[in-house]
Amino acid sequence: MKKTWLSTVYQIGTFTVLVTGPISDRIGRREILQVLSLGLYIITGITQVLLQFVTMDINTKFILLIINQLVSGIDGYGIAFLLIMELTSSSHTSFAAGLSLVAYPIGECLFTAFAFVARDWLNLKWLTSAYFLLTVPYLYFIPESPYWLLSRKKYDQLESALRKIAKTNGRKEIEWHPYYTKLIEETTIPKKTTKTLIRRKREKILQYLPKLIISGFIEFVTMLLYTEISYGLGAKNEAVSPYTNFIIGAAVESLGYLIAGLLVITLLGRKYSLITFLLLTSACVFAIPFTIGSCPIVGTIISQIGKMAISGAVAVSWLYVPELFPTSMRGLANAIFVFIGSFGSILAPIVDTAVGDKYRRIAFYVYAGLTLLLTGLITTLPETRNRSFDDGEEHDDITLLNDNAEFKN
Repeated sequence: MKKTWLSTVYQIGTFTVLVTGPISDRIGRREILQVLSLGLYIITGITQVLLQFVTMDINTKFILLIINQLVSGIDGYGIAFLLIMELTSSSHTSFAAGLSLVAYPIGECLFTAFAFVARDWLNLKWLTSAYFLLTVPYLYFIPESPYWLLSRKKYDQLESALRKIAKTNGRKEIEWHPYYTKLIEETTIPKKTTKTLIRRKREKILQYLPKLIISGFIEFVTMLLYTEISYGLGAKNEAVSPYTNFIIGAAVESLGYLIAGLLVITLLGRKYSLITFLLLTSACVFAIPFTIGSCPIVGTIISQIGKMAISGAVAVSWLYVPELFPTSMRGLANAIFVFIGSFGSILAPIVDTAVGDKYRRIAFYVYAGLTLLLTGLITTLPETRNRSFDDGEEHDDITLLNDNAEFKN
């Protein structure tokens, strides 16, 4: 039960995306990432020192560990992912997104290696903290989003950022600066009144409400199944060493991301690639209860195929959902997307503990049914394959600047 609570509390920490997202719109992507990263390191470091060197009873230790897990869940991955998208030209967003997703299973492999060396949960935390410390100096070099600089009318910083991008990519000033000058001239044209903008924003949210609901359900179901297949089944399977199983799972997850990256640029597009992965996941989830007990090896193979499928679904959804919304509300949509998905991750270990072995088969049937229901809802959404990440009802002209500041082979 305590393991379930630790997993649940970690996911609760991710709820802060509804706060950190809007804050990043106000103070910038770079600054919020710096604050979150340093805060995470300082608070978790203090709790680990107390756990290691202060004598206390087991209940007090558990409370400190709960605090440690809660703070660990407050990461800036969603903001970092958004920053990657905003630093990349429209023709390379899918590639950049794929790289950032593949980095996750690489981290899983490193974590497994640390666990193998540490053999103790507190030593493992010290190893991961030491590794994280290596990334702290990079916080100083994180660039700011050109989109954010433009939206906040920080033109001097924007020009400096674009000049640095152009220099890095070997572009001459004549190739991008005229576009920058034109952009600044256009953004100084008086806009509509604040009251009109608020009314239009409210109308737009209502217009996109069905897509917001379906998008939230996409992340809820995919994270529910991802957590159950990746960690629930991996923890229960005794046919393979947990370290080996985790490494295999990370490799399979990477394969799912790579296959997803290939499928989304084919005729299947985003929509039907997502449907394909979900149907395969549903089939695996339905089959797992028949094999995991009687034929552990077969059950492991099916669960890994399921992990590949759900990993592919996660990868496609992170590309697909932002493209469903205009730029003006993409940040809000992404925050809701991640927030609702956290409930799926929280629910998986709770359901595992509540149903026990006796009713686990029924739980898997429900999971398979939810996946089929989600597939049906996705059929009502439009395809976005030929739509740029930057397209919407209003186009951000800075995309043109980014494209011209980049080196094109």
